[in-house]
Amino acid sequence: ADLIITPTNNGVPHGIPDFSASRPIAYVQAGSYSTFTITPTEVPSADATITISNPYPHVAVVTASITFLRGSLAPQMVTVRHVTPGDASLSLLGSGGNYEGAAWPNGIIARALPSLLTPHLSLVIEYNSNQNVSFTP
Repeated sequence: ADLIITPTNNGVPHGIPDFSASRPIAYVQAGSYSTFTITPTEVPSADATITISNPYPHVAVVTASITFLRGSLAPQMVTVRHVTPGDASLSLLGSGGNYEGAAWPNGIIARALPSLLTPHLSLVIEYNSNQNVSFTP
């Protein structure tokens, strides 16, 4: 389900257009990356840059900005790359055209998950106390 965020000015909603994010929480597994899209909900009157602020670069590295092209409702992709387990609250700030001054503080969470697999994991099943079966990834 999409998340629609209404931009605010000091916490008060204003008439600047909003956007739709394909996922309000972006999950990323250790050693990998994840993507989500942000789509304008109103046609940009000029090219609009959306700056993505991440105060937790030690948790995840995120695309720094995207651009909504004038006259286009095309979604823009954001990439989140895992650094260390934790959460990073991403804030977005618009500039250009009818998105000038649009602010979405803490609009999206990037959640970097720990690895669920370890290369040293093995499973031993004892059968009749005389036989062992071992599985190693």
